[in-house]
Amino acid sequence: DGKIIAASSDTLAHGMQDRVQQLMNTASNKGGAANIVSLNGRPYQLVMVPILAPVAISWVALAVPVDQVLVKEMHELSPLEVSIVSAVKGGAWQMQSTSLTETP
Repeated sequence: DGKIIAASSDTLAHGMQDRVQQLMNTASNKGGAANIVSLNGRPYQLVMVPILAPVAISWVALAVPVDQVLVKEMHELSPLEVSIVSAVKGGAWQMQSTSLTETP
């Protein structure tokens, strides 16, 4: 029914319920779905896939923080500098995470 029944954080589960329901509608039609969502001003990659046995019996939604850890891992995989910025609709861009270092 699209309700979150277990989560690593009550705050995360409560804030993601509407987004999970929206993603589940897309995932039901396409067999899976992913999106970047914001919770408390922080970006998360939200991924939803079915548990098959052999038909869908449940859904798993993973909310992976798009944070400094992810930026560091991305930077280690390539010589490119990585920066994650976000903005609320009509608002100013804000740096979330970056591999750039400040120069004196």
